[in-house]
Amino acid sequence: MTKIDLENLVLDDTQKSGETGFHIIDLLSYSRFPVFLVASEDTEETMVLKLFPSVTKGSSTSFNNEARLTQLTHPNLLRTIELQRDTYVPESQVESKVSYKLMEYCPHGDFFSLVEGTSFASDEKLARTYFHQLVSGVEYLHNNGVAHLDLKLENLLLAEDFTLKITDFEMSYVKGDIRIQSRGTPQYRAPEVRENCCHDPMAADIYSMGIVLFLMMTKYFPQMENLRVCNLDLYSLLHGDDPVSYWKGMKLIYFTNKRRFNLSKEFQDLFWSMTRKDLKLRATLKSIKEKPWFNGPIYNKEELKRVMCNKLLEKTN
Repeated sequence: MTKIDLENLVLDDTQKSGETGFHIIDLLSYSRFPVFLVASEDTEETMVLKLFPSVTKGSSTSFNNEARLTQLTHPNLLRTIELQRDTYVPESQVESKVSYKLMEYCPHGDFFSLVEGTSFASDEKLARTYFHQLVSGVEYLHNNGVAHLDLKLENLLLAEDFTLKITDFEMSYVKGDIRIQSRGTPQYRAPEVRENCCHDPMAADIYSMGIVLFLMMTKYFPQMENLRVCNLDLYSLLHGDDPVSYWKGMKLIYFTNKRRFNLSKEFQDLFWSMTRKDLKLRATLKSIKEKPWFNGPIYNKEELKRVMCNKLLEKTN
């Protein structure tokens, strides 16, 4: 895609059929696709614009993957405001066709920056509260035949009301798809996704949820795909049949790094069940919700607001 002229990025009203006029405020990110903060021309409401360059045969596969899920609505899914397919964007003096998606804006950022930049991981009740929300959102997706296939902290956003929002469905799988496109993200992806032999996309999501939960609880990955930690191959240990050896290794790593190992037996049991390489042994959403750790205390809405306001203050100090 041609480099976008941010100051002059205005969708051509003669080409688009949508109702939402907006202007660009800032570039939020530019990884695979540019993502902008925009404001409504009428209300000045802030939104997020994600641009997908059109290809020779029409809209990109990534846009189509996201567009087909916009009918799904759930408190823990990022809300889509508007979609436009194959419209024109004046870029200096060159017109390029793009498709775009307008979405709600989550001003508090993603869970990677939250976990990395605050003491989030020191609060087990907080991790459990947001894990409940993640389970609720993923359960809704799975009940509608959708697997996300790239669940990670960066794809979980924190809305203005402190609700967790799942986003980025570019690599999603919908029941009936001929093939699975996603190769996942290293450290988060299930072994079968890494090995390109995934036959149960919903089970792959369960594995990634386990990695997300471990990060929420500890701030660290529970394994590294191609790296030994303290001379331990945690990846192989995690996917073996001996939880005692794995947790013994984790305790050694904590001790070596002068950190206190405080993961309860109940948490260890839940995490281990979610990350089994053998799909017959891997947890289901139903079994996750029956685990003792999952059924521990969580924050109510007012408590969560107070706790999260304090966490966000840590990021600014």
